[in-house]
Amino acid sequence: MPAEEILIRVDDKDNQVGTDTRENCHLGRGLRHRAYVVFLFHGGRLLLQRRSREKLLWPGYWDVSYTSGERVLQASRRGIRRKLHP
Repeated sequence: MPAEEILIRVDDKDNQVGTDTRENCHLGRGLRHRAYVVFLFHGGRLLLQRRSREKLLWPGYWDVSYTSGERVLQASRRGIRRKLHP
């Protein structure tokens, strides 16, 4: 089983106020955390993926790829490589 993902919690001015698990941040209690979205286009077409039906939030919905808790450029490159070459 993969390690639990830890997210960086922030206030409304993006000041770091702590860390918490992805699951705790996504329980609907309004915990802000750093995140970003990566949109991949090829020939004018947007690449989407269907979320697993096992996901806690939005199971089975179409989504874009994202990750958090790293430098944005570094994480974007890593995430894109992982999605395109599993």
